[in-house]
Amino acid sequence: MPFICYLYEDENQVPYMEILPEASLAEARSLTLDLLHQRPHYGRAELWDGERMVDRFQQDRRPGGAGRGVDATL
Repeated sequence: MPFICYLYEDENQVPYMEILPEASLAEARSLTLDLLHQRPHYGRAELWDGERMVDRFQQDRRPGGAGRGVDATL
């Protein structure tokens, strides 16, 4: 089963969904980070494997930030 990436602009927003090609978890994480980096108007991304969220990423929106922060809450 492929991984699913949800991209959120803000809290309480309907996410944009991207189905990732079947890949390893490491590849899916990398693809999710790339999607988030390519779309700076999205603030957060979630990576799901079926019905289980496996990772969450947050944009680094601080001045001078790299644009790719990782929220290590999972």
